[in-house]
Amino acid sequence: MAAKNISELHLLPATIQAIAEGREAQEIREMDEGRGQAFVKFVPMRIGDTDTPWSFAVVVPMNRVLAQSARLTWTMILI
Repeated sequence: MAAKNISELHLLPATIQAIAEGREAQEIREMDEGRGQAFVKFVPMRIGDTDTPWSFAVVVPMNRVLAQSARLTWTMILI
C-alpha cells in the first residue's frame, strides 16, 4: 500500500470519506493471493503545509489479531 492513490486501493466508501475528512478509519479486507483477511487501520497524518489528506495505514493479518483469542478458546476446551 505504500504511497498509493486512494482510488487504487478499492476501499469501502465510508473509509474513503473518513480519510478525505482527516478521520481515522478501519476495515477488514482480503489479502492478496488468497492469504486470508487482514485488519487495516488508517490514521490521518499531516505532510508539510498541504491541505491534501494523507493517511498512514497499518495492515495486520487477522490470524495474528485473533491468535490470543484462539489460544484461549482451545485452552478452555481442553479444561
